[in-house]
This record gives sequence, C-alpha cells and structure tokens, in this order.
Amino acid sequence: MRELLVRFPFKRPVLDISWDRWGTHDNRRGPAGEVVWTTIRPVGWSAGLIDWEEMPDEVTGQHSPRPASWGEIEIVLSSEVEEFGGQLTIDYANGNLHVEAVPI
Repeated sequence: MRELLVRFPFKRPVLDISWDRWGTHDNRRGPAGEVVWTTIRPVGWSAGLIDWEEMPDEVTGQHSPRPASWGEIEIVLSSEVEEFGGQLTIDYANGNLHVEAVPI
C-alpha cells in the first residue's frame, strides 16, 4: 500500500472494497461482423485506492471511512462487504489490488 501512496499522493486516501455483481464488459464486431464480447473486469470482489474527494456522492452519503490498521489509509466497505461475514484479504501484486474472500 505504501508503494501506491507514493505513486498516487492523495489528500485523503481511501481503500474502496466492493462486490461487482455485473462485471464490466465491452463488445466489438469481429471480422465476419459477429459481436465479440470482452470481459474488462469479471464479476467478483474488487478493491481500489481513491481519494475520498473523488468518491461518488452515492458512496459518500451512505458510508463513512474507517481507519485501517496501517494508519495512512481509510477503508470504505460496500453494503455487500458488510453483509458477507467472512474474511477479506487485500493483496497488491503486479500493479493491481486483489481481493481474496474466505467465507466463515
């Protein structure tokens, strides 16, 4: 996380953890005119580091950031995360944040 904070010096860094129930997809036309779908982000858990000032109003109005155990970053959990009741592990590898979820 410290590497991310050096690369992106946010005023108020927040780790946003959420469940993406739809994923993100894009489509284009193939050589024969067929529709070719590409998955940009799959369905599942996601995490992103963002400045609290850039969070959408629907998030800032519903959630308050919580202090993280490492101090410099706060955490915002979507309602799906709070209802999950399991353990989430956030990893930073190869330039990406990864979420591993383990039900309890």
